[in-house]
Amino acid sequence: MSATLALVPLLVFAVAALRGVQFLAPAACAGALAALLLAGFPAAVLPRVFWIAAPMAAVLFAGVMLREVANPRVTAAAPRDAAQAHRRLFVACFLLGPFFECAVGFGIGAMFALPFIFAAHRKGANAAALAMLTQCLVPWGAMAMGPMGSADIASVDAIAVGQSAAAAIAWMLPPFLISFWWLTRDLGVSWFQRFADVAWLALLWLVLDLISPYATPDAAGIAACAIVAGLRLVWDERPTAVQAFATLARQWPYVALTLALAGSRLVPELGAITKAVALPTASNLPEFTPFHHASFWLLALALLASRGKQVPVAAAWSQSKRAIFAGAAFILFGEALAQGGFAAALVSAYTHIAGDLAIAVVPILGALGGMATGSALAASAVNLPLTLPLMGDDPLPAIGAHVAVAAAFTAFSPARVTLAAGLSGLAGDAGAVYRELRPLVAMLCLAAAALFAWGV
Repeated sequence: MSATLALVPLLVFAVAALRGVQFLAPAACAGALAALLLAGFPAAVLPRVFWIAAPMAAVLFAGVMLREVANPRVTAAAPRDAAQAHRRLFVACFLLGPFFECAVGFGIGAMFALPFIFAAHRKGANAAALAMLTQCLVPWGAMAMGPMGSADIASVDAIAVGQSAAAAIAWMLPPFLISFWWLTRDLGVSWFQRFADVAWLALLWLVLDLISPYATPDAAGIAACAIVAGLRLVWDERPTAVQAFATLARQWPYVALTLALAGSRLVPELGAITKAVALPTASNLPEFTPFHHASFWLLALALLASRGKQVPVAAAWSQSKRAIFAGAAFILFGEALAQGGFAAALVSAYTHIAGDLAIAVVPILGALGGMATGSALAASAVNLPLTLPLMGDDPLPAIGAHVAVAAAFTAFSPARVTLAAGLSGLAGDAGAVYRELRPLVAMLCLAAAALFAWGV
């Protein structure tokens, strides 16, 4: 296939996308249709799309349903001084917010953090920008759809992708922390407090890195956030045993979710039970184990938490369908490019031109994909078929780095920024939030370049 012909589906996508970011999913469908027509509808495409997209859809739907029936009740008292305000903002932005982002996704981490941000007298664009820092662990957001889906797309082990993503995220976390200090600079906290911030964020990364070799990413992210958030809350608030138990009891669905995922991934005997039923899938994809998959636990806990009340199926579908359709559309587009031979033709032409610098396109595509789609999985669905041949004999470090970069740049996706702006009273003025986030954008660009230059 010539490179000119291989460009046709991308050109169709680009033309359709010119209508605006809200039409990116239909644009991906248009590009996929063009690729399928030109390639004669390869038989392997639809089975692979189904078995990659269906687990993703199940997680999104069940996660929203759990949130609907077990919505965490957030009460945030005003801090007594600047030091306490700084500590609570850190916990909200880097521990509690990421925990709920890992459990549910959809920017829920930002929504959870905003009451604490407002209580610390942060307003407008500053509050919205702080809320976007909860996206620092988005590779593990929505039960780690990014690394889990990327592993399926690349036909590699999910735990290995989680390990490489954990190593790569170490390069992306410092820009988030420096941006936090910049956005809260008026609090005037001591250098000792900033050292404590570094120590706690390093502990979060260390726990994540230690868990990742033993658990699939869907358990590793939520477990790491739960462990470190629990330690930090005990350290800061010094709750009595009764207070601690009452807090856990109020959030029992999320406690149970963390324990179920960690237990079924880290205890071999439990894992063997949950994996007893395994369904064959498509070519080069692992078997699907429904009772081991995160969506089963999300759905089961949502039904338990409903306590006999009407299960909000319609509400969950209404809130998750847009993300489900978008993810499936980009998976279809990526698989059409890969199975139809378009990706191979484009990579061959590109490497002939770029030579040894060919790998440099991976972080660029990752950043653009994450920012445009708001999803690390959607970015991987299109980018990995194009870039896997550039990643050498051991693609795992580059796959993990791509997931980390794409996920970090989802913090600047129009959908997420607009959501945070609206919740902060800035409906229609997302530009003010982007201006607050400019230092973070610049630092993440440098971190992504350094990651692919020295970390892959």
